[in-house]
Amino acid sequence: MTEGSKDGGSSPFEGDRIELTDDQLRTASLPMVLAGRVKRRIDEVGHAIIHGR
Repeated sequence: MTEGSKDGGSSPFEGDRIELTDDQLRTASLPMVLAGRVKRRIDEVGHAIIHGR
């Protein structure tokens, strides 16, 4: 077990590949999903302002 492993399992960074469970992947990708949604909304508002919707 490596230092910083919270669940008592092995580190996902050991070996040649990074392996995550589906739940870990969803948790890790959540900030990028939210950032993408915020960016899309900002783009929509900017488009509406520029093109006078």
